[in-house]
Amino acid sequence: MLTLRLSWIGLVALVLSACGAPGPSDSAEEAAEDLDIVVAAAPDPEPAGEYFDGTQSRVIDFDPQIRLHTIELVLKSDDGQPTEAFSDVSPAMPFNSPGLAVFLQDETYLLVIKPNEGENLDFRAGTPSEMTHVKMVTTLDGSALFVDGELVGSGPRARPLRSASIGQGLRERFWAGTVYSFAACSTPSGLTIGEISVDPTLADCESTL
Repeated sequence: MLTLRLSWIGLVALVLSACGAPGPSDSAEEAAEDLDIVVAAAPDPEPAGEYFDGTQSRVIDFDPQIRLHTIELVLKSDDGQPTEAFSDVSPAMPFNSPGLAVFLQDETYLLVIKPNEGENLDFRAGTPSEMTHVKMVTTLDGSALFVDGELVGSGPRARPLRSASIGQGLRERFWAGTVYSFAACSTPSGLTIGEISVDPTLADCESTL
């Protein structure tokens, strides 16, 4: 927000000057009472995205030869969706892939890494009503999960990427909201979980949505 400070005599001076009349003396200006004129800056426009209305989804298939992959998803969820008991239609799932699932749960996201071996790993992070950036990076020595650039968890290497469903998870768990970008790519070879945990931008992808 930009604030301009002008004295009321200064304002009169501007008008008189425009009319060719002499302005007030310097001493009068110094004694004038200041007025605040507030000029409100226009809010930044929200970026365009693809809206999912709770009845539709998109499935994207990937090269089955991709073993180590990075997934990035920027989304914002609508209010009033099922988030509690697990059933055929609940909770709403904005995203599902062989290695990562995203659920709405209470006032946050339930993020599930599905490893090649062992049990699934659950993490909770993010605010569904706000634009949220979810990122998972798989390397030879494991997987790291980030929300809005912050590391929220890590574990064994996630299952290979075969396909991804946006707007609908398992069964009929549809989701309503906006996806501003989605990207999936091969993780650069040689990266380790330790390196990615310090700097997740080492495995950035370009948006495909």
